[in-house]
Amino acid sequence: MRNKTKLLITLAVLCAGTLTLGACKNIKVEQTYKEQVKQGNNAIVRFDPNGGTFGSEPGQVVSNLFRYDSLSTMRLFEPNSKSKVPSDTSINISYTDHFLVGWYKEKKPLTDEAGNALDEYGIPCSTSGREQGWEYSGRWDFTQKLSQGDFAAQGDGSYLMTLYAGWLPYFRYSIVDENGAEIAYKAFNPDTDAGKETMDLEVPQWNADTGELDYGNFPKAEGKTFMAVHESKDSVEELSTIHHDGEVDRDRCVAKNAIKIYYGVYRDGDWYRITKAEQFSSLFAYNRNFEILEDLDFGVKDENGYAVAAWPSSISTSEFTGTIMGNGKTIKNVEVINNSTDSGYGGLFGSIAASATIENINFENVSFNLRRGTRKNGASFGLFAGEIKQGAKISNVNVKGKLILGNEDLDEFASQSIYKYHIGKVVGNLNTSGITADVTVEGIGGVSVQVGSDGSVTATASK
Repeated sequence: MRNKTKLLITLAVLCAGTLTLGACKNIKVEQTYKEQVKQGNNAIVRFDPNGGTFGSEPGQVVSNLFRYDSLSTMRLFEPNSKSKVPSDTSINISYTDHFLVGWYKEKKPLTDEAGNALDEYGIPCSTSGREQGWEYSGRWDFTQKLSQGDFAAQGDGSYLMTLYAGWLPYFRYSIVDENGAEIAYKAFNPDTDAGKETMDLEVPQWNADTGELDYGNFPKAEGKTFMAVHESKDSVEELSTIHHDGEVDRDRCVAKNAIKIYYGVYRDGDWYRITKAEQFSSLFAYNRNFEILEDLDFGVKDENGYAVAAWPSSISTSEFTGTIMGNGKTIKNVEVINNSTDSGYGGLFGSIAASATIENINFENVSFNLRRGTRKNGASFGLFAGEIKQGAKISNVNVKGKLILGNEDLDEFASQSIYKYHIGKVVGNLNTSGITADVTVEGIGGVSVQVGSDGSVTATASK
């Protein structure tokens, strides 16, 4: 496919004796070279995007045309520079994940001193598997005047100079594991103000107010949480900041140390450190992981008598797949009420998945009120959980509270004998391994209860 050519014609005859383009007349047109050469605009400066794109049209080339006999009075301008030309003659140029270093008269394949091919990061292609990069020479100084010596005769009465866009890939932090596999990365343009700030990064810090890890610009890993970063594979020192020491040789358009490698430790899952009941309430999601660092009191009220934090409703009706590391702390004064008649399970936790972990945690003065039973066959309910699936890691969990069945304000309680659902004093499916419990069971509103030796509960509605 032929490249489209956008001609930015500068008629030097109108600018005789001038030293800057600002005094020249600029015409932006779509015309062929031959037509312009016939009119005397026979000195062509061709800007080759060299992998990049002018504007929004791939394959477009920008050229400036001048009168060859007037070149000494003219200065060239960058096609993407609004500061040097009227804004209507500026054309944006871009290259995904690369930054423009300058414009160059010559380019050649990039090699090391031994002639081995290097990629655009300066890494041997045999190591990286990437394509060979380029190095450049003859970087154009846009403050200098044009000279006839810069152009080569083309044999058709025209003279040509080609300037190649010199691109470098964004600098990159690469956080790898002990085996050298990349866990996370951060790519940035070192030529921008934001990029300059990214040359030094603080490691993530826990926010005591939110319970979340503040990453700032530090590399994130999808589905993982940062723990520590080290200078080298064998180092045990945990760094508080990391530094990128990349440099750019602008005369050759070559990067040095464009990729900075650190060794990181991330753990699986999205983790949060909880010190307040409000944090747990706002941050809870069925697949998240929590470290409980302080006792959590869900009975605290504000000056207007409203609870400061509520037990997350979704935790009582969904399947929890995450982790709660209790560190011996206590969650207390939790009240869960289930008014639905079509619930599949319910309790402080609805269902605890085989992949979940809950350990070293106390629950004190907690209650679950199954107000109306359920009409869903096979459903299960308990104070701590409706069900705990086989494989779940439950250890050193202590539960003290009350299971309440029925409600004095309702004259209806779905009968177990009809709808075939299950109630357990602690866990609906009676899987109480790893749990120590002190639980009382109460029936109200005409509901009588009977607790079996295995912890199963039979509820009978008299109304």
